[in-house]
Amino acid sequence: MLHLGLGETQLSNLLASVNLHYLSVSGLKTREEEVGAALESYAEESMIKYLNMESNLQENTHGCASLIGQKTGKVLNVKIKSKNCRTCDVAKRKGIVPKEHKCSKNHTGSSKGMEPALVVDMIKDVINKGVDIKEIAGDDDTTGFQRAQNVLKIKLKKRSDKNHIKKNISKQLYAIKKNYKELSQRVINYIMQNFAYMVAQN
Repeated sequence: MLHLGLGETQLSNLLASVNLHYLSVSGLKTREEEVGAALESYAEESMIKYLNMESNLQENTHGCASLIGQKTGKVLNVKIKSKNCRTCDVAKRKGIVPKEHKCSKNHTGSSKGMEPALVVDMIKDVINKGVDIKEIAGDDDTTGFQRAQNVLKIKLKKRSDKNHIKKNISKQLYAIKKNYKELSQRVINYIMQNFAYMVAQN
């Protein structure tokens, strides 16, 4: 109805013309909210489903990570990993020795191993410049954090990034939504708003 640009009056006239009883304004609004919430919920679940599917099907050949200062909010270090090099790939297909070039391939492991390797490289680079790192904040994947401590023989404190926390909580709420009818779109939004406020206050 909304997408067609119809209001209560137009809908009432349309239903009356085909001899159908029309809803009151309040009743129509109630049904509109119910249908809207259901459509929004289905759309959100569908997007999450296919986002995960897309992520699982994609084999990343490049990775990039940045280190941002807590006090300045500025980028302190950037590292890039690549599993291939166009010049090398072309030469390999032709069965020839590649010409002298600056090869961009600097990662031979799995795509999943790129992020931990990037974390180690960035922290190592910063330490080599004479700056000590005591604490890092990131997503809830502790692989890079653990590898940095093991490889660089340092002690670090791990903190979770608030944006990743909110994303994970939202994802979990939508995952259990189908089992709890009280957990509507409006309730989830309310929970996330209050959680964001709580995090901001601490």
